[in-house]
Amino acid sequence: MGTASCCLGAGRVDVDRATAAQARATTANLDFRTPGTEPATKEITYANSGGEPVTLSLTSSLRGPDGEPLDVLSTDSTVTVPAHGTATATATLRGADLGFGAYVGGVVARADGVRLTTPASAYLAAPKPG
Repeated sequence: MGTASCCLGAGRVDVDRATAAQARATTANLDFRTPGTEPATKEITYANSGGEPVTLSLTSSLRGPDGEPLDVLSTDSTVTVPAHGTATATATLRGADLGFGAYVGGVVARADGVRLTTPASAYLAAPKPG
């Protein structure tokens, strides 16, 4: 069975940077589970505890069972998080383009001195015979 994004993690944590950061992702992961043939969407919420708005540039990636990158996960290109507020971006997975297996990747949000990673995963099991 595939590894769910909740079990993957989002990489190493720079504790000093994380505790000083004003922007953060409040969505822990994007677990698309077993997507169907229609595009599936998930929301990522970002929060900003600072006194100025923060514009985050978003990129997404997903790798197939063979480790090769696939162009099946997309996100809004940017999201602006207001001062002392939250904003939401949408990630879309095109499940019809996937074969059987485990898919892992994530959405990375970047701004000056900010890098936030939200892991993503999907798993398509082969039908059981008989």
